[in-house]
Amino acid sequence: MKGQLGVLGRAAAAGLCLICFSLAQTETFKTALLNDTEEIILEQGAWSREQWEEMAVNEEDREFPDAFILWGEKEEVQIVSRDLTRTANVSAIEACGDSRLLLRETVSLNEKDTEGCLLSADTAWKLFGSTRAVGEKIQYGERTLTIRGILRQMKGTLFVQAEKGGEAILNTVTLKAGGQSGSLEDPARSFMMRYGIQGKKVPVKYYNSWSVFLVFTLPLFMLLRVLAKYWKSIDRGGKRVAAVWGIVLMAGMGILFLYAFGFSFTLPKDLIPTRWSDFQFWNSLGEHKGEELLLLLRMRKRKPELMIAQPFFNCVKYMAGAWICYGAAFGRWRRVSGKAAVSGILLAWLLVFIVILLRKEEGSLLMQSRGVWFLLPFELTGRYLYSGTCSFAEEHVPE
Repeated sequence: MKGQLGVLGRAAAAGLCLICFSLAQTETFKTALLNDTEEIILEQGAWSREQWEEMAVNEEDREFPDAFILWGEKEEVQIVSRDLTRTANVSAIEACGDSRLLLRETVSLNEKDTEGCLLSADTAWKLFGSTRAVGEKIQYGERTLTIRGILRQMKGTLFVQAEKGGEAILNTVTLKAGGQSGSLEDPARSFMMRYGIQGKKVPVKYYNSWSVFLVFTLPLFMLLRVLAKYWKSIDRGGKRVAAVWGIVLMAGMGILFLYAFGFSFTLPKDLIPTRWSDFQFWNSLGEHKGEELLLLLRMRKRKPELMIAQPFFNCVKYMAGAWICYGAAFGRWRRVSGKAAVSGILLAWLLVFIVILLRKEEGSLLMQSRGVWFLLPFELTGRYLYSGTCSFAEEHVPE
């Protein structure tokens, strides 16, 4: 009875491990930057809508124009419903440019629409008692705005296009490079030089890099652990046949790992020196990356940046849960029979399918993630093959 309870407990822990890993993977998808954009924040001062118009005209004349949006955020701004009976405090994002460059939402606001706005669903509920508020009007300072769309992924947020001569604080630019792919030119630095911008590049891409690394640590540990077991089985005298079989299995597990969890690695453009022997480049690069990291940690996170930062922290939380559950399920190395391995793999796939159905928006991306489908099958396959190797070796030990 105690043995059966132990098996059920380990199975439940394995299932929770897979769920946590899947959730961490979905959060990693959210940290991916929208449209592969770059962000620059001014060290002092701000742009105006007139300056944005001049920059936009200049970009249109270039062979490969950069798409960009100037924006800034005001906290605790009060907006009022049309009948002036309800109010709400929001973070107001004022911008000049297409909202699709900044917000990961299904609705958008054209750069020329200075009479419209986008409003978060929770704020719409406070003002109108419903999230079906498209077409309703709100009062924002001296401006009367018509709601063009509802923001589903942000809370307490208003997005508007800045007016000419207004009081918007446009101190940040988010841009998407229009240059040819494969170019070694840093689009953010080129943009800053082109317009004489004194600012700093905000390395929000770090959140995605860290998330990808965290998710990768668990399957990497699985591979190293099973390879260590195979290596021990090889390192035994008088078992040449078993040693050859173990080497074949190690190679097979390595190939399976690369197929299931491998990812392409591209060296960032700013890490490529003009000469690899340029030691001054590496010193300055280290200092620059350190400054970027401090900037990312110290700066106040605004709503668009929280859309990337919050999923990273969720990924950390879910991966911590995945590691704890993995230790409970597979902490002690046990041999696995073929029947148990097949049953475990089928149950794991069923569980992944259920998670995909429940995640809805991220489900299609999760379905394409081989790592989610192969996490537990990889562990169970490695243990089953190791068990077979040990049995094979025991049968071929010379007397």
